[in-house]
Amino acid sequence: MTKTLKRIALATGVSVVALGATPAFATGTTAGTNIDNTARVDYQVGGVQQNFINSNLNRIVVDRRIDLVVAEVANLTTQVAPGSSAQVTTFTVRNTSNAPLDLGLAVTQQTGGTATHGGTDNFDVTAPSTFVDTNGNGTYDAGTDAAATFLDELAADTQRTVFVVANISLGRINGDVADVTLTAQAFEAGTAATQGALVTQTAGANTAGVDTVFADIAGTTDAASDGRHSDDDDYTVS
Repeated sequence: MTKTLKRIALATGVSVVALGATPAFATGTTAGTNIDNTARVDYQVGGVQQNFINSNLNRIVVDRRIDLVVAEVANLTTQVAPGSSAQVTTFTVRNTSNAPLDLGLAVTQQTGGTATHGGTDNFDVTAPSTFVDTNGNGTYDAGTDAAATFLDELAADTQRTVFVVANISLGRINGDVADVTLTAQAFEAGTAATQGALVTQTAGANTAGVDTVFADIAGTTDAASDGRHSDDDDYTVS
């Protein structure tokens, strides 16, 4: 209610009712979407309905929320034999942002300590590489699934299956464990088959345009709100 209407109400005893617009919540709304809000005042003078008074239009722009999740599939260690090749651990990588992204993929290896499924990490696999589940069957198919260092043009709220494929050195013994971590990082989308520039947060948020805000949670080896997410899996010699 405006100061003017308050004065009218006090002076004349009119009933003044302010009706606000329903709030517009932007959860899941595409980045860059305009959300318009107005308010309307409905009042009477001496019991006579007066014309509505509408506020000016208030427009906000939905910011770009960067969020991504890497998750190990099956929650089981991969049993391997010494000297075996093309051994697979499986992850899903999901773009939970409100805009498309390229997602860079990187594999790192733990150095000592407890592995994700128990046991102590005591060796490294060789030649770990990332492959994308090309045919979407959730199973690594050599010669079909494509080697890739990034997920290209991943739409908002969609995911892909990613395989870490590695070799096991000869001479390992029963119970040896190698822990591997897959990390995805946000890059700009826009050009097919080309990894875009690294996504950065908007300096000094709440600008008039579309701000970029990191909203990812902490992963196995990365911090919260860093435009990345990670999870790990392991290989156990058996």
